[in-house]
Amino acid sequence: MDALPDELLLLILGRVADGRVLLYAVPLVCKRWRRLSRDPRVWRRVEVSLGGCDHGPEGDDDEDTHGDLLEAARVLLHAPLLRSISFDWIDYCNGPWSCDFEKRVTVSALKRCKASVSEFHFPEPDYDTGSGIGRINDPLESFDESDRALVLGFILKHRNEVRVLTLGRLLLVNSWPWGGPLRNLPCAALAKLKRLEQLTLHVDSDICYGGELASGLPALRRLTVHPLWMSSDVNTSPAGMTGLLNDLLRGSAASLRHLRFVDDSVPKDVLRTVRVCAELQSLACRVQDLPLVGELPCLLSLDVNVSSGDSGHPNAAASLPALARYLETNKSALPRLRSVDIDSSIYFNYDKDWLAAHQTRLVRVFKSLGVFCSGAVKLKLTVDEKFPEVVEAFVGAMSRLELADLHSVPVALFPAVANLKHLRKLSGTVTYPEGEFQKCKTAVEEFKAKRPDVKLKLEAWTGQDIVESGQNWSSYSKEMFLFE
Repeated sequence: MDALPDELLLLILGRVADGRVLLYAVPLVCKRWRRLSRDPRVWRRVEVSLGGCDHGPEGDDDEDTHGDLLEAARVLLHAPLLRSISFDWIDYCNGPWSCDFEKRVTVSALKRCKASVSEFHFPEPDYDTGSGIGRINDPLESFDESDRALVLGFILKHRNEVRVLTLGRLLLVNSWPWGGPLRNLPCAALAKLKRLEQLTLHVDSDICYGGELASGLPALRRLTVHPLWMSSDVNTSPAGMTGLLNDLLRGSAASLRHLRFVDDSVPKDVLRTVRVCAELQSLACRVQDLPLVGELPCLLSLDVNVSSGDSGHPNAAASLPALARYLETNKSALPRLRSVDIDSSIYFNYDKDWLAAHQTRLVRVFKSLGVFCSGAVKLKLTVDEKFPEVVEAFVGAMSRLELADLHSVPVALFPAVANLKHLRKLSGTVTYPEGEFQKCKTAVEEFKAKRPDVKLKLEAWTGQDIVESGQNWSSYSKEMFLFE
């Protein structure tokens, strides 16, 4: 080990991600290692997590949590360089800094930290378990203006170094009209991060926005947006949400390569603005958003969600044929498309009424979507196994397919897949009626005989419906067979 040059030792030590090891263990090996442990290059992978305290209503603080917090604070004080700082406030504590000890230690460490930091991560809200505001369980709900100003000031101190930022709902804390005088501070702080390359944020229809991001983020390459409608009318386009997202897209159009819209619907004006991002390489959105997005000549990867979430809207059913026609007639809109990920959140047992009225139209939409994506060579398709006709319609339209990962592979699909002359690999779960496993196995063997060039990785499952507590649940019995 003594014969190794410093540069090689720095590379080895630089693979250590635990700051406590670099702080407590490495310097004790020898004087040389002590000297090298202070080199910023050794710390480039270190991540620091600042968690919250789990203390009960009587104020009995968790000493183990305090110990972890003290160690994280020491790393902050002594590290010359850090990859990331995560504010991992636990969802069962009383909110950020609800414990006086936690706040004193964290605030002191942040103020005295001299490390160069390239990533900051704030907790993501939990939309499934409600607390506080509506149905959202958000650790940042209890943040007041002084708390927010402190963490934003710390980020701004590293404005020339920050490359990755996960904001959670930090933009929305106290941003409602009845919020304090600093309600626009997060947007103003975000606008100063001119070297930011990756951003994840949550925005809603009530956000306060005053044009702070009009010049955009010129280095931004990857943007993930969680839009959440808080207003009563989801057909409106609130000025705050629309203005912020439009400014962000226009100002970052030249550099933006990856865009992902998650969960709720996006204002139509924002979707139309996506068109200015001519260099976009990957996009995630809902299938009904594709006509608004329009042509994207450089797009290589498309992630599409298909759901019945808008089925309650009076125009939802009527829009399906128009959507199908657009997809059928605009397959040249994505001339460089190579990879497609389709995720359908329509489930037979939970959307029976909607499907009873619109299943034929839905099958046509999937077939049209296959035509629209027919230039792609890689496919991941997640569809309820009780919609074999949907899978057949979609896959049958993709003549250039090389790699296919299917959540459900109906037995009847094998003849059509065998005709895909470019196919090299097929993976997924073969579904078949109960008691017909031999028929399933025969179909797979016939496919292997016809297409020995295709690599298979298939599991076989049989499904049956059972009734429990008056509701239909889907239960599956896995056959212990694997086709490879």
